[in-house]
Amino acid sequence: MDNDDRESGFTLVEMLLVVVLLALAAGLVMARASPDRSAVTLSARLGDYLREARALAILEGRIVTLGLDPGTGQLSGPPPLGALELDARLALEAGQPSGNSLSFQPDGSTGGGVLRILPRGAGGAGAGYGLAVASLTGAVTTLP
Repeated sequence: MDNDDRESGFTLVEMLLVVVLLALAAGLVMARASPDRSAVTLSARLGDYLREARALAILEGRIVTLGLDPGTGQLSGPPPLGALELDARLALEAGQPSGNSLSFQPDGSTGGGVLRILPRGAGGAGAGYGLAVASLTGAVTTLP
């Protein structure tokens, strides 16, 4: 058998290696394509915290007030909830009689409003992601 008689081409191992390398490169590109992933995670954590506060108000039949510290932009609630530690500032917009607190009633309702998640050092309250809290139901929805 001559070397010229052998078919030329790539082996299965070589083809698999190329496919694995392409998959790794695509994964790296996709990971870099979404820099706002941390903002989405912060938004999810804040949404969970607000839902827990609403559930606590309903279960215990009392008003649960979350205080917003204007200096740090962090939320803090009663002992079962504690403070919410985020690597961002929060700004409460509209709907609340006091601009520094959000209260859930025993029936789950609230004054409503929008909580904006601002990156550290951001000044404007209109920037960043946000969560809307419905006044009648207390339902929490994510805003773009």
